[in-house]
Amino acid sequence: MRRATDDELMNWAERPPGVSARAASTEGPVERRRGEVAEGPYLSSRTVASIEAESVSWLWPGRIPAGKLVVLDGDPGLGKSTVALDLAARVTTGSPMPGESSRGAPGAVVVLSAEDGPADTIRPRLEAAGADLELVHLAENVADRDDERPVSLADTALIGELVGRTSARLIIVDPLMAYLPADANAHRDQDVRRVLRPLAEMASSTGAAVLVVRHLNKSTGGSAIYRGGGSIGVIGAARVGLLVALDPDDPTRRLVAGTKSNLGPMPETLAYRLASDSERGCAQVRWEGTSTRTADELTAGHSESGGLLADAQSWLADVLSAGPQPSQDVERMANEEGIKSATLKRAKKALGVVAEKSTGAFAGRWVVRLPHGIQPAHEVAQPPPHEPDDPLEPLGADLGLCADEPGSLHEVAHLSKLSLFVGSTLSDAEMLATLEPVAESGGLDVEDATW
Repeated sequence: MRRATDDELMNWAERPPGVSARAASTEGPVERRRGEVAEGPYLSSRTVASIEAESVSWLWPGRIPAGKLVVLDGDPGLGKSTVALDLAARVTTGSPMPGESSRGAPGAVVVLSAEDGPADTIRPRLEAAGADLELVHLAENVADRDDERPVSLADTALIGELVGRTSARLIIVDPLMAYLPADANAHRDQDVRRVLRPLAEMASSTGAAVLVVRHLNKSTGGSAIYRGGGSIGVIGAARVGLLVALDPDDPTRRLVAGTKSNLGPMPETLAYRLASDSERGCAQVRWEGTSTRTADELTAGHSESGGLLADAQSWLADVLSAGPQPSQDVERMANEEGIKSATLKRAKKALGVVAEKSTGAFAGRWVVRLPHGIQPAHEVAQPPPHEPDDPLEPLGADLGLCADEPGSLHEVAHLSKLSLFVGSTLSDAEMLATLEPVAESGGLDVEDATW
């Protein structure tokens, strides 16, 4: 079979003016015109005219399109997971979605949940929401012969098989970062898109909507679309973005606002409250009306200039918390996040970031790292150790004495028991200092006490 020569390919790419694309498409190399396949790779294509137009189908009108990827962002403690399970329950029973009146056909739901216990949290919440539990499938582990490992988004093909077997209409991934493969950097745009593209394709092929739950980053202020944790590629891959936040007008109420919508107008902001289900000991969503608050209003925290620098500092600290990173990679990722070079430089200076030649995994390359002694952003500072006001409190705890009743240590303690804890390693002066409060509380003269 003859392959097209370089001259033929050049002529094909540089067709003369006046030759239409339609004409060119029929006057190409011989092997293409005759339906033959040339050796080696080639770029396949199809005309838009050959594609049948389809209208968007919605699982939750304006908010969750069928067969598409949706991101639900929000800080911890606002009920994102509870909201997700409330929506799942409605899918299993065909109940109207919040703010809607029409029912749908009941369908199955696949849930990947890394933070909530199936027995003490997920099931009670689903029961409180009225779910058909037989239609909720928890995807937990991948079994391979005698081996078993936790599921991740590297297993999207297997997740798709489960969706096909169950005819699921909704897939919940909660939270996203817990299911990224080990080799995927959450802050690297290419890595995130490499993981999410198969997930989006699986959603499209099965018709199931994918709801990805994500925590917000540690910055404040700025546009809501940039507040989600990890790379901007996450919200870039989603067709719709939603944000959960406190209602500034009522701190006991939460709002669900739109941050992005590629398939229609931005949806109205909805309000809800978390009520306690005393029978099951869990939270339950109580949906209310609408709000005029926008997502950007809900994330606004401070002035734009100060907010940009603070956001850059928070992002940089988060990226470097995993260890040194190549300087060029950090600059590229910052650019992808919309952080300007000058802002990144100020953030590095504010954090005291160190630049050095690597001798480790990135040997020979310039890397940047947090200075020694700076606590990574993902670590939570621990409270200082408790310093008891009463020197006898540790001894009392060992003896099983009650320390929260005034005077109980001194009333119940006996010198003979306490002396067991000070032992013979203490000097006479140290022993007297330790036991003096007991003696004084009993009206004893510690100088005359015998041990």
